[in-house]
Amino acid sequence: MSQSRRPAQPGYQRSFPGLLAAMLVVVLVVVGWTGFRALFSDKETTPVQTVEWQPIVQAAARAGTVEVLAPPSLPHGWRATSADLASDGLHLGLLTDEGKYVGLEERTASLQDLVAQYVDENAQQGRDVRLDGITWQTWTDPGGDYAVGRIGADRGGAAAGARTSYLVVGSAPAAEVRAFAADLQPVVETR
Repeated sequence: MSQSRRPAQPGYQRSFPGLLAAMLVVVLVVVGWTGFRALFSDKETTPVQTVEWQPIVQAAARAGTVEVLAPPSLPHGWRATSADLASDGLHLGLLTDEGKYVGLEERTASLQDLVAQYVDENAQQGRDVRLDGITWQTWTDPGGDYAVGRIGADRGGAAAGARTSYLVVGSAPAAEVRAFAADLQPVVETR
């Protein structure tokens, strides 16, 4: 039986140390490119715009879809960053003086639906709290959001049986979320 030799293959010898060296070169190139981009990129972020929220709240009151609750004014240092009138209610998004988010959602949807949409589908219900004489349910999620919610009274009239659900949710401390909810007052339509 004759032994045959494999012909020598041109190129380099493949070895584990060679593979590691090639991977190290690739990693260094990626890290270098990332560092270069970080040093020479535009570091200016787009500032969050402040919006006029009172006209939207008044429009929601005029629309009559929900009984609108809103603060008479925002706490010192807070600012509205979004205010939207939807066919079924009102949204008001705020940033606290510490840059934490607080949102007010008012809808004809169920409170459970609002909690699932704006807090978490698996939000944990806590103990009820009394805010300015009104009982609110509390909710939390694993991400640190806290919310208080309640259902308004039956409005009667053309929207008989329609109840408004109110949800105040945010990344702000629970005490701030509760204080904001306690400050909400019915909005009287102005022309």
